[in-house]
Amino acid sequence: MFTCSPLHICYWYVRTEKRHVDSSSSNKSECLPIQSTYPTILRGESEGRGSQKMEGESESEGRGCQKMERESEGRGCQKMEGENEGRGCQKMERESEGRGCQKMEGESEGRGCQKMERESEGRGCQKMERESEGRGCQKKEGESEGRGCQKMERESEGRGCQNMEGESEGRGCQKMEGESEGRGCQKMEGESEGRGCQKMERESEGRGCQNMEGESDGNGQQEGQDPSYALPVHLTKTVHLSDLCSDTGSGFEVSEEQFETHLSSPSTFFDDDSVISSLQFGAGNCFFNDDENSNSEDEIHIEPFEKLAQKMEDLTGDGGVLKMEVWPGVGGDIPSGASVVFHFSAFLQYCDEPFDSSHLRNKPERKHVDMGEMIPGFNLAIKTMRKGEIARFLIQPDYAYGKLGCLPRIPGDEAILYEVNLISFLDRVAADSYEELDEQARSSATFQEKLEAARAYHRQGNENYREHCLPAARKAYYRASWIMENAGLKDEAEEVQRGSLLAKLHSNLAQVFLDMKEPERACTQCKLGINISRGQSDDVLAKIYYRFGKAKALLNDFKGARKEFHHAQHLKPNNPEINKELAALLGKEMKVAAKERFMCQRMFSSLGNNNDQVASDSKLTPPISSTQAKKDSSDNSEFPNVTPEFERVVEERLLYFAADPNVNELTFPSMLSQEEITFISVAAKIANLSIQLTYKGRDAVLKLVKKKSISIG
Repeated sequence: MFTCSPLHICYWYVRTEKRHVDSSSSNKSECLPIQSTYPTILRGESEGRGSQKMEGESESEGRGCQKMERESEGRGCQKMEGENEGRGCQKMERESEGRGCQKMEGESEGRGCQKMERESEGRGCQKMERESEGRGCQKKEGESEGRGCQKMERESEGRGCQNMEGESEGRGCQKMEGESEGRGCQKMEGESEGRGCQKMERESEGRGCQNMEGESDGNGQQEGQDPSYALPVHLTKTVHLSDLCSDTGSGFEVSEEQFETHLSSPSTFFDDDSVISSLQFGAGNCFFNDDENSNSEDEIHIEPFEKLAQKMEDLTGDGGVLKMEVWPGVGGDIPSGASVVFHFSAFLQYCDEPFDSSHLRNKPERKHVDMGEMIPGFNLAIKTMRKGEIARFLIQPDYAYGKLGCLPRIPGDEAILYEVNLISFLDRVAADSYEELDEQARSSATFQEKLEAARAYHRQGNENYREHCLPAARKAYYRASWIMENAGLKDEAEEVQRGSLLAKLHSNLAQVFLDMKEPERACTQCKLGINISRGQSDDVLAKIYYRFGKAKALLNDFKGARKEFHHAQHLKPNNPEINKELAALLGKEMKVAAKERFMCQRMFSSLGNNNDQVASDSKLTPPISSTQAKKDSSDNSEFPNVTPEFERVVEERLLYFAADPNVNELTFPSMLSQEEITFISVAAKIANLSIQLTYKGRDAVLKLVKKKSISIG
């Protein structure tokens, strides 16, 4: 005989439609803790084997549990709205026709669902908000998908609608998203996978009802949401559990920082091939393909890291740090105290994905060597690399995180495999040492100490410029030039070293100001670089003249810009960048000249006319709009018989001619009209070219010659 202990109460589940409350076809008793806040009150006394008489119902006929809207013909406990005749909504291990849906309190087959003698106040009968096509409802404590929730202390095979504590697969009254017609219980509206909570439509006489509108899965997750993607919710203030459980409750406010952090976090999906390839490198399998065909039994049982260690170079002598070079680097070794920039991925044994990777952050790491910023093994490994090198390092626990590890990501006593790509390094130890000196010590420092400090700042400025950090680059270049300008000289060799570095610094500062759109300051730096008497190389001086010309071109000083470009072209005759800038300068100059010519024509077009007539015309003629002015400027009123195609061809030939240092003469074909010759002459004058016009018979031959003063700069 099944007896409910004092610590448990029995829940009955019924369904209500309109004003009639019918007991479910699959009445079941479920033992729950008495502390539950959703009790029920059962009405009516048990009358032996008969069925229950609920409020607003007529008595059931025969042995069935309840009389539904349509009575079943002597079979089953309930005839559902959408069920086939004669089939009850039975929740059994094995359904057998003609047997009532029994609720066991020690009852035998064929007996109706008895109502308990003892009623406890607060026992609520739960009414679903919407029932799906005549299917009964269950509240399950822990269902597996598509399986009935049977909760009993003792199972009775073949009897009644069992409600067991331990679920039995495929048995009982199943509550599924898709049930077979005429069977099973009700499918709840807000549930997912047969779980969740029931919402009462109305309460009656102190009966508690559950109103947990959005729950599913019994875990507080929203319906259809994958729990693995659930984010923790952070509150602005701590909320005590006792306050939440009190009658008055407690208010809380969700912090907005978590959303900002989530939005600013790195991307979850990566399309960059380099990032994807870095993640494809697996410590457990990828790079051991060479040994896959090995038939040796000893090699089969070797750990992956042990197999990899056989191919690596020992850096410490005790096997603590092993190295495998994947791609060679260039340059010298990394000095102590240098700042290194690198990408890395870290793997554990048998793991195909890295537990840490700078590629996933889309930002390289920046550390200082021998400054305690890295684990000992990695610090030793990075010092053996060169710029551009890619290498793999196997670091044992004694040189990594030891026996304790770094939980939860890194277990204790675990070797780590690193794949490192050294991007660059910067040695600014001399600069830091110089800055640590006081004013008196700086003034008494030797020239070599100051030179090394200035070179360190120069390298730092170059690094900042490559990273497009122009203010930091400008600051570093200024600091280096200040150190060199205040350095004392004792011989000519030091003067040459000082001049060489200062010329580079002024040239770099000019480029920084050009990028910052400050041509005036760029011109100042170029003048300072040109005035250095010793130590200048042709390469550096050509760069200074070239940047000086670009700065003057931005200031619309076309003659001065052409002069500086020609100086640079004299030092570097075949430099394509200089020729390109000369061509661009000529095109810009012609456009400005055409614009000025058009404006002058508009201003002085009526000087030959009568002033009175001009005044009267000005009164009658409306002002010319900007659109009409642009239209007029496109029409060459000075050369009406010169086609735009001819103008374009002439401008292109003049551009190439001015930019080519190896060609000094440009001859045009004969049979040109007088207006075409005039147009070419005007364009040549703008380009600062000499014009030679000769006649052969009736044909005029036009030749343009570069001026010697321009060609030699």
